[in-house]
Amino acid sequence: MTVVADIAGGVRTDAAHRPAYLVFCDVDETLINCKSMFEFLRFQLVRRFGEEGEHRYRLVEADLKGRSAAGVPREDVNRAYYRSYAGESVEEMAALGREWIALAAADPGFFITSTVDELNRHRAAGAEIVLVSGSFPPCLDRSRARRRPARPVLLARRARGPLHR
Repeated sequence: MTVVADIAGGVRTDAAHRPAYLVFCDVDETLINCKSMFEFLRFQLVRRFGEEGEHRYRLVEADLKGRSAAGVPREDVNRAYYRSYAGESVEEMAALGREWIALAAADPGFFITSTVDELNRHRAAGAEIVLVSGSFPPCLDRSRARRRPARPVLLARRARGPLHR
């Protein structure tokens, strides 16, 4: 039985498909040559606001990098990142995410060839490839997974309430 977590946070099981094994692969700077959250932030700001968007991006980037360099905990830096989306439309960000990934994936250097080759070898051997990321859905649209040797995508989600084993 395969358990698949999709980017919408749902989980489904597929008893008809039993992979030989699972391969978990990080996305940013392992499968792709960038940090998707930063690249998507730049893309959507520039797409929406032109030159002013690039300026906005530089301000957010400098703030986040400054916080990180000052030793601010990662979860606080992440909160500051997500505050830059306050008031934005989820649908618009999802549409921009699809546009970003389509353009980025068309660049021959976007995917790290050695990683893609290794994932393809595992897939050919019967593995199910699971992409793991701390990013968020607009950066990891399922279209990327369909273009490369992976289907499931596991995203870090904000935990609410007590965690149990």
